[in-house]
Amino acid sequence: MSMKIIITESQFNLLVENANPCPEGKKEDDLITLDQLKKGSVIEKGYCNSNSDSAIVKIQIMMKEKGLLDNKSDNGYYGDKTQNAVKKLFEPSVVEGTKIGPKTLEKLKGDNTNEKKPTEVKSEKISEKEAVTLFNSLTKDEKIVVCTLLGEAGGESDPAKGMTAVANVLKNRAEANHYSYGSTASKQALAKSQFSMWNGYNRGSEGLQDVYDKFKNHNQIKTAINIAKSINTINDITGGAKFYYANYVSPPWAKNTDTTRWVPTETIGKHKFGNIVNKKKP
Repeated sequence: MSMKIIITESQFNLLVENANPCPEGKKEDDLITLDQLKKGSVIEKGYCNSNSDSAIVKIQIMMKEKGLLDNKSDNGYYGDKTQNAVKKLFEPSVVEGTKIGPKTLEKLKGDNTNEKKPTEVKSEKISEKEAVTLFNSLTKDEKIVVCTLLGEAGGESDPAKGMTAVANVLKNRAEANHYSYGSTASKQALAKSQFSMWNGYNRGSEGLQDVYDKFKNHNQIKTAINIAKSINTINDITGGAKFYYANYVSPPWAKNTDTTRWVPTETIGKHKFGNIVNKKKP
């Protein structure tokens, strides 16, 4: 009897983090960050570093968002696909050589084009004292939900909409007692390997207070608190979704299998929402 295993987005991300994108026999190169690239460092073809802070990883994510690089390509290795993406980026100009440097980054960000830049997240401009006072007034369950909203979508270009969508998923999971994790949003939030912002907590490297300290001064805390307190009454903008994933990854659980199919519902900000549905037996 065969068993079909479905993994979560967080578990998928762990697999990606542990995977080595370098060709067989090649070790990862020293880290080059975007800041270093801006200051004049360059990346040669064949460079490999899959660290999340690596410039090549961040550049490849931007290329995927612009449709220059397919989503199936691994992040972290500068090979033929990435070089072709660079050539497409600069068309109709002809790219000579293989170096990725400051000009590539400027072009991707649209600094030298008429391309409309992403809307920046606006700070609510509240004092640190006010933010801490607001956060400390919450119940434990409310703090957990607020941190989840901020950690998962507080940095979206439209944070209110992004956090509302995450709250919808928490509510939908709680109502269904998703995977028997619990019938409250906070229990669903803390379920192991479900929401990546809680990875440190679930691995035992962080306590609740450590997580609280990361978000209690967040510039979107007022919005997050308002959403958390109205989680049971806000409109569901996800179409009833219980799952979501970042638009620059392609998790295996969001693909059709012999027994399940992925049903997309909405794309909100940088996340795609949907549900895993069991296929009917013939």
